[in-house]
Amino acid sequence: MINLIHSIPLNEIFHGRSLKDRILALTDPRTIPASSAAYLRDTDIVLGMTINGESRAYPLRIMNWHEIVNDMLGEQPILVTLCPLCGTGIAFDPVVDGKIAKFGVSSLPHNNDLLMCDRGTDTPSI
Repeated sequence: MINLIHSIPLNEIFHGRSLKDRILALTDPRTIPASSAAYLRDTDIVLGMTINGESRAYPLRIMNWHEIVNDMLGEQPILVTLCPLCGTGIAFDPVVDGKIAKFGVSSLPHNNDLLMCDRGTDTPSI
């Protein structure tokens, strides 16, 4: 028997049609200078981050398809998420117990909010 530790009631997690990682998170994506991003318009919305003077922009038109980016900004690991259902973008420090965790899309929304899954575990971890 698996001991489930959770902070939200499990009966509130909607089990949709998609499977875990059906929406593919981006991991260590290739980046290009903004001036080379011909597919972007000046009016496109991005999630932006700056750490220690280094900046990165994640276009919403890409984030809507992937929802999660496991990335490095300089020497700092970062996890950037966008929940298309609620329109919220959040950045996290993905270091857990001294290791960089890689996250994927669980496809199990809670109150229309994105629930991530830890790709590095053998047991279910949302």
